[in-house]
Formats: sequence, structure tokens, C-alpha cells
Amino acid sequence: MAFEPDYKDLAHDDKQLLTFFAAQVVTHHINLTQAIDAFLQTVEHNQPPKIFLAHGKFVVLSAHKLVHIGDTVHRNISCKNIKESTLNCANALSDALATRVNKTKQAALQFPSVSAVQEMVDSVVDISHLSKDLK
Repeated sequence: MAFEPDYKDLAHDDKQLLTFFAAQVVTHHINLTQAIDAFLQTVEHNQPPKIFLAHGKFVVLSAHKLVHIGDTVHRNISCKNIKESTLNCANALSDALATRVNKTKQAALQFPSVSAVQEMVDSVVDISHLSKDLK
């Protein structure tokens, strides 16, 4: 998560919750990074919408899992600072996903427009940065 708590001051239940979800966040973040890399390769190779849309779905699904984890941590943790930070990061990532879906639709409709494709790529880069914040 973006907030770095002093773990010795956390309640036992909060420590258990964070320990459990930390491993899941790492796994899903790796999956998201791989999905983003595969997606960016389709763009780099100037693949048509049919191909980049398929790869883009994996980006959305992978990032959505991180949003879900952030939401679950937010609902179940008692530490106010972590609760707030996690909610902010999860909401920002969720908003970026919505933007990414819209930018991808526009890129598909306007293909091979370089500017539309670049906006789509920029939205994926935003997801990458926001997922690191959540992590």
C-alpha cells in the first residue's frame, strides 16, 4: 500500500490481514505487469484492434483483482491510516480502469490513429503506476 505503517503498532488482526493480502497483491501485481507487457507488445507491433482488445481484457481483469483486494483490506482493517490510504489507492486504480476502457474503445474505433492509440497506451501506463501505489 502507498502508506508505510509502523507494523509493531498494528493490532494483531491487522497484521494478519496485511500478511495474508500482501502475498496476493504481489502475485496479482506480477500478473498485471505481464498482462501490460503483452498488451504493449501488441501496440508496438501495430496489431489490429481485435488483438489489442483481447490483450487489453487481461489488463483490466488483472487490475480489477487488485482493486478488489484493496477494497477488501479497506473494509476489514481497523488502522485508520491504512484504511484511508488503501481506499484512495483502490479508487484511483478503479477510476483509471474506467478511463482505460474508454480510451481502448476509442483507439479501436479510430484505429490506426496514432493519437488514439497513444492515449490508450498512456492509460495503461497510469494503471501500472497506480497499481504500484496500491502495492
